[in-house]
Amino acid sequence: MRAAVVAFACAVLAMASPAPALADNGQLVAVAGGKLVAVNPDGTGLRTLWSPTGEITGLAVSPDGNKVAFSYAGNISIYDFATREVSAFRSPAGVRDVDPAWSRDGTNIGFRRIADGEHRRVRLTLGGSEATLGTFALPPTQFAYGPTFERWAYTLGDTLYVSNHLLEVETGVTGAPAWSPVRLQPEDAQLAYVHDGGLRVAVSPGVAPTTKLDITDGPVAAPRFAPDGTAIVYHANGQARIVPVAERAASTPVPGLVGVTAVDWQPCAATTVSCYSSVPPTCTTNVAQVSTRADQPVQLPAAPCTDPSSLPLSFVLVKGPDNGTLAGTVYTPNPYFAGQDTVTYKVSNGYSESEVIKVTIFVVPRPAPGAGPPVATPNPSVPAAPFLALSVKPRLDRKRTTTARLTCDQPCAFTVRLEGSVRVKKKARTLKGPALRRSLAPGRVLALKLKLPKKPVGKVRTVWITGTVRGATGVARAVKLPVTVR
Repeated sequence: MRAAVVAFACAVLAMASPAPALADNGQLVAVAGGKLVAVNPDGTGLRTLWSPTGEITGLAVSPDGNKVAFSYAGNISIYDFATREVSAFRSPAGVRDVDPAWSRDGTNIGFRRIADGEHRRVRLTLGGSEATLGTFALPPTQFAYGPTFERWAYTLGDTLYVSNHLLEVETGVTGAPAWSPVRLQPEDAQLAYVHDGGLRVAVSPGVAPTTKLDITDGPVAAPRFAPDGTAIVYHANGQARIVPVAERAASTPVPGLVGVTAVDWQPCAATTVSCYSSVPPTCTTNVAQVSTRADQPVQLPAAPCTDPSSLPLSFVLVKGPDNGTLAGTVYTPNPYFAGQDTVTYKVSNGYSESEVIKVTIFVVPRPAPGAGPPVATPNPSVPAAPFLALSVKPRLDRKRTTTARLTCDQPCAFTVRLEGSVRVKKKARTLKGPALRRSLAPGRVLALKLKLPKKPVGKVRTVWITGTVRGATGVARAVKLPVTVR
């Protein structure tokens, strides 16, 4: 009696359980021009994910939207959106693995294995273990696993089958079919395929009286359902096109995507790393400068960056100043500090970030008592001496040479050399390299190769760039910039 009650309760719960919610529609993943790319359905955010040397076929995005399975060089391979890396499951010699599809929970990949003339259905775990699920009596022309690996669709010649059942003698079928997103009941499934060159969808294929919808005329190739099941993406004549799942619907091209040979639609779930394809912001330069007086706050220069998709940009701090504080993008030098400080940051469009931008801040000493009140910038009639700065800290190589990338906050001329100390027989010796004279405009970066003498031989301990920088009015400042020693 108790067993009967439990069975009845389980049956009621099963009947009351709602169908799993379908994922939202994310970005498109395609093979275009031989490259694996991502793009938004409206054509924005086109970016290259991977550039292989061979052909990619059979794209399949995982249920969580974070991985893409495909066949490459006869192996099942996976692109990971989080790591941006490609890994491959190596198949045995003489074997070709094609047509990957994900299990409902995303822990397994089903595919077709072609070996010695046999076509087998195989299941692969992400850990690399395999299981053969069955062998085809006749080698299929095309193949596609269903929402679970218990069902599949395939063609023999131009005739379409679902598992082992003929689909109402549907002939004139070309290319690989595609199943709709995962649903609870088999009769809820839909199957998209190319019939007589056009796109057709069969409702409840193989398990109930089948309703067929003629969606759009050809040409059509390799259809894939949107994650929410309301649309289909396919490629035709090198274009990716999207069409609603409705009879005699009009399709629209995905702008800017050309040379397409495969395409799939990413599910956007709660755990998806990113549902939107975005090109990082572009910057005209990665260095900037600003000057201020001691104890005087100053606004950092506006980021020299724009977003290709016109998305708003936000400030992302990489490293704050060593000799001051930063409130938003306003820098305040520490009390009594005068000299050079730096801030590094990126800009983000909410999906991706720019390269690192380095801002050099020149803090000028306060005027002597009686020289008048402090001002935000030096008095034009008495210009401050220029600051010569490094855009990147240089490194001394084994040949005792380095390349210094120098910037100046105003038009300047400078004379610099390498100066260092070397340990010779437990004694420190000073080395000085040849002096070089150059001029530099503000906002420009000059790459200058400097070197120390090769002798005496010994271990170089410290190295500096030393010299003098002079402004247009003749006001000069001593230069001493550090160099990293290997």
